[in-house]
Amino acid sequence: MAGASKRTHRVLIADDVDVLSELMATVLEADGFKTERAKDGEECLEMVKTFQPELILLDLMMPKIHGLDVLKQLKSKKETRHIGVVICSTKTFKTEIQQVYEYGAYEFLAKPFKEQDLLKIVHQYFSHESENADKEGVKHIQQAMDGEVFHPHLENEMGALRFWGTRGSIPTTGPRFVRHGGNTTCVDLTYKNERIIFDAGSGIRDLGLSLLPAGPQTLHIFITHKHWDHIQGFPFFLPAFIPGISNCMLPPLSTKI
Repeated sequence: MAGASKRTHRVLIADDVDVLSELMATVLEADGFKTERAKDGEECLEMVKTFQPELILLDLMMPKIHGLDVLKQLKSKKETRHIGVVICSTKTFKTEIQQVYEYGAYEFLAKPFKEQDLLKIVHQYFSHESENADKEGVKHIQQAMDGEVFHPHLENEMGALRFWGTRGSIPTTGPRFVRHGGNTTCVDLTYKNERIIFDAGSGIRDLGLSLLPAGPQTLHIFITHKHWDHIQGFPFFLPAFIPGISNCMLPPLSTKI
């Protein structure tokens, strides 16, 4: 098939349905790829160490370790986050698809699929253009995680400011937005014992999850204006629904402030 490299690429197939994984292996090997198969999530992670795949075709509903947890483990470790992952699953709910992209999957392939669809995605991953784009994205993420990107020293005595979302209109998911740019607007200011939040875009969801371990507290929430991208995350702000956490929701800021 056009676009594939002459070098033999290693593809790990992680699926507990033997008939399907064998079929996928047969199709890929006939096209020049080297494959190995794992029957559960635990075995998949073990074979990553021995087989050292460049791409993993990963089912979600896996025994022992769920496919999503396998994906999270792979992308959280420096030595494995460069491995491409294509999720192959019958679970095609929007939430599942969004999650796999958020955790760094290269692509989602819905089951049942045709042989040519499988080959197309695999070749696309290994094609020169896609490979360069993917490596560049991984490089930037790795630099941020490894400390190669500049991280200023924060003087917390004067307060700390964090942007949980900066995007306008709608949230966007995918590997390119792992570090920043995916969530809509939400800014968190911590000063002494005060927590001041500006806007409740989708970024407020992650902020809310980070606040839960601290227990009861008072939060001051300002809404700069009532456009959808500034309020859409509030129904998913868990501290708003927990007794003992006080949320002081204030109206849009005056232009005098």
